[in-house]
Amino acid sequence: MSDITTRGRGWAYAGTIIGGGLSIAANVMHSFIPPVNAAADWAPEPGAVVFSTFWPICLFIAVEVLARVVWPKGALYVAIRFGGLIPIAYVAFSVSYGHMSSLFKHWGEDEHTQMFGPIAIDGLMVIGSAALMVIGKNTATKASALTSVLNRIKPNTDPAPVADGGHSVRPPATTHSDDTPAAEPVAIVDPVLIAEPVNVPAHLLNTARFTMTNFENTIGRTITADELAATINVTPSMARLILAELGETVPAITSAHLNGTPVGAR
Repeated sequence: MSDITTRGRGWAYAGTIIGGGLSIAANVMHSFIPPVNAAADWAPEPGAVVFSTFWPICLFIAVEVLARVVWPKGALYVAIRFGGLIPIAYVAFSVSYGHMSSLFKHWGEDEHTQMFGPIAIDGLMVIGSAALMVIGKNTATKASALTSVLNRIKPNTDPAPVADGGHSVRPPATTHSDDTPAAEPVAIVDPVLIAEPVNVPAHLLNTARFTMTNFENTIGRTITADELAATINVTPSMARLILAELGETVPAITSAHLNGTPVGAR
């Protein structure tokens, strides 16, 4: 879906193509009108038929050059732009107008159609071309504005400096003049990990209880956390949790041990 800056682009193309096509067709058909007292076997000159298409095309090109080219500032360029192109466009329009008006007269149309019909046809081509020019400028303006906004909000993607050890490099300390006392150093404290109790699944408790009983009856001693972990295929941290849940004497354990490191260990 087109936005408001490009709305009507299809109609502008339609106006340009239809207006230009009708103008060319009318000029070509005019070349086939026989002159007064023409012979019965009269036929138009091939060059006249081909050249009749030039006038509407010339008018279209003159309008495009006049409107689309970004002319430099200055009186000289203004004189070239309007003093040169406007007469060309006027002559092309006048000849095309005369051809179409004569064609309408040959067809027996009324004077109103003969006078204003050519203006409607060539005018449709001109206004469609002008609309395409406006849409193009709107699109360019929108793209330029969007680029400007993106440049203003573009984040800083430069990577932080990294030392040889792989750790981020702290910025250099700010120097102070002799009469300005240095700021007190600020201690950097690691965030405290808040441990939360973990509920051991019931099926693991039943499996562990059976394994512990069987191990004690077979080996003659209480199973350790590492042995329990290897037997029932759980992590050592989970094995400690299971033993604690079953009332075995093991170090206190919480969810903070699930990563293999007790709370506060560095």
